[in-house]
Amino acid sequence: MSPETKENPIEYRRTAIIGEELKDDINIISGFGTYRENSKIFSKYVGFVKEKDNIIYVSPLNSVYLPKKDDFVIGQITRSGYNNWSVDINSPFEAMLPIYEIREYVKDGEDIEKYYKIGDVLYINVCAVTKSRFVNVSMKNNACKKLYDGRIIPVMPSRVQRVIGRQGSMIKLITQKTGCNITVGQNGLIWIKGENTELAIKAVRFVEKNFIERQLTKKLEEKLTNNEF
Repeated sequence: MSPETKENPIEYRRTAIIGEELKDDINIISGFGTYRENSKIFSKYVGFVKEKDNIIYVSPLNSVYLPKKDDFVIGQITRSGYNNWSVDINSPFEAMLPIYEIREYVKDGEDIEKYYKIGDVLYINVCAVTKSRFVNVSMKNNACKKLYDGRIIPVMPSRVQRVIGRQGSMIKLITQKTGCNITVGQNGLIWIKGENTELAIKAVRFVEKNFIERQLTKKLEEKLTNNEF
């Protein structure tokens, strides 16, 4: 994905509560969502803990996408196996795409990278989520597709519906005014492609920032019409 999203899949180990001691190690760096007292590192938030390259982070729970069955999300292939692909869906829980969940017929023993390879970006359907958060995704729905080129920007998953708008009004407005192709994932990733990509991004950011305002669609239309970004 673009640098504005994760280049590598996030590996969350566990959840933490505010003030919970995460590490007692002077060699570990206190990253986002944490603070240090002497050799100990504590969590600032209720959220998911990640440790990588000797840095420990906590991602707040309200900014994390938790997969739900029937969601449509944007994901990136991170690994291909014998009969499935691993997909980063911007969540603490990596998803699995089995070969029986794609439209194409795959012959036994066939190289599955013929269909999807590492780095491919997909608009994909969450078809199953277990109690232990094992996630399966599917490409069988007609709305699912591979996304080529374009830009991918993250927004808070809790504000995705505001970006879409009632009956899709907000995203239709941005599409019409910018001429861009836009695909919104319920996991907080938005794919944008077109000559006015930067304008579309500014519009999305405006909605995300001002999500609690009334008559937001009207205000956005005025800004786009009057070129006030």
